[in-house]
Amino acid sequence: MRTKKGEDPETLTWNCWFRTLFAGSAALVLYVFIGINEGLSAVMLAQFKKKDSFIRVSEDQETWVASLGIVTAPIGAILIGPFVDAFGRKVGILIFYLTIGSGFGVIALSTDVTQIYIGRIICAFCEGFKACAVVYIAEICTPTQRSLFLSAISTMFSGGVLICTVMSAFVSWNSACLAYSLAAFAFAGVQWFVPESPGWLYRHGREDEALRSLERLGRSKADILREMDDLKERKSNQEKLELKSFFEPIVWKPFVILSMFHVLQFSTGIYDIIYYQVDFIQSLGTTYDPMTVSVAMSTIRFLSNATIGVYAKSVSRKGSTALCGLGMALTLLATGAYELAYRDTEILARPYQWLPISLILSCIVASNLSVTCLPWAMSGEMYPLRVRGIMSGATLVVAYFAFFFYIKMYYVFLEALKIYGVLFVFAACSVVVLLFGIFVLPETQGKSLLEVELGFEKKAKRSENVETRNGRVEKGEKSDFVTRF
Repeated sequence: MRTKKGEDPETLTWNCWFRTLFAGSAALVLYVFIGINEGLSAVMLAQFKKKDSFIRVSEDQETWVASLGIVTAPIGAILIGPFVDAFGRKVGILIFYLTIGSGFGVIALSTDVTQIYIGRIICAFCEGFKACAVVYIAEICTPTQRSLFLSAISTMFSGGVLICTVMSAFVSWNSACLAYSLAAFAFAGVQWFVPESPGWLYRHGREDEALRSLERLGRSKADILREMDDLKERKSNQEKLELKSFFEPIVWKPFVILSMFHVLQFSTGIYDIIYYQVDFIQSLGTTYDPMTVSVAMSTIRFLSNATIGVYAKSVSRKGSTALCGLGMALTLLATGAYELAYRDTEILARPYQWLPISLILSCIVASNLSVTCLPWAMSGEMYPLRVRGIMSGATLVVAYFAFFFYIKMYYVFLEALKIYGVLFVFAACSVVVLLFGIFVLPETQGKSLLEVELGFEKKAKRSENVETRNGRVEKGEKSDFVTRF
């Protein structure tokens, strides 16, 4: 963490790490359920095609089963921002678990495709709740902890996809959904016992509760004083939330950048691969068993997120995004070239059938450096406290409209461009991600939330604020909260 002149460095004990981990556990596991929801369509569609399936679906219904998994996410994203700003981040996560538990329950008890639609719509609504989890994690963590916890989001998500894929090999989709429903209700119980966000409490004039929340998170006295002073300064500078507030550079700049990041994320096709995993593997034209390769993909995604993905996102936002775009572009381009070269060759006669599978697995590893995590995580870092809930939700609205479009139109693109054409488009979009990481994306790694916020201000105002803060430290001004200890 960067410290200001005259300040002690951040102090993180094992007790602090443990308490923060417990507080953020339900928020992190939220992404496991998001991963399950997003991976569920692939396994359900594969089981629907079996002869003994009691539910049969057409190709058009397949796209609806897949795309309905995110269709109401924009509504959830619109509502969750004002809701968590008014009632708290903790309550928002609790509502998520109760709602998605109900959605999985409906799917588990479904006897026809219409009932599955209803369950998918309920679960999709919960997708919009990602914002409250990211905001909560960002606000309970120190800068050092925040990088690790936010980078773990992609591991949790891919873990959910892996759980969903592996479960499908042993139990039916309805039995699995019943287990997911019960697990969601269990985590709702865990969420009841965690502390509320100190930033939200302070914002609502509950300073003593904010102080106690920081104590429950195991912070040292010095870290508590530093955090309370930062909260005080942010509140004094941004007391009122008015319409003009949304046109300030510290609000509209992050919104534009994050919206662009989300659109680019879906343009690379990584979520089309997740949602249509089995069908995508079949479209590559190899003799490998699609379900076996699907499990391998989910496993690779999880392991890479838990190792290289976490490391990369803990080093540099810009660097990991640029490297991600480069890696995805090369692997997708090579896969497209293979498919184009052997487009007229019978599947059994195609050489090097391991090559397209290996390239797609490499693409998944590369995607975990940035595009499958950072667009979702950075909204908790880039927006000011007073609009963090609302603007995180607004960003997800843009994200889910793009998400729904790419998922729903996948088969249209595939029919029009063939698999090699689709892969070339994905590769071109990955090149844009590379350029975006180099020239557009701001660096937030290792910075406090206040430092990130100041980075979007006009240069003159930013210099004035920095000088004011440094002047206070040099003059030895003491915190108003010293006496509370």
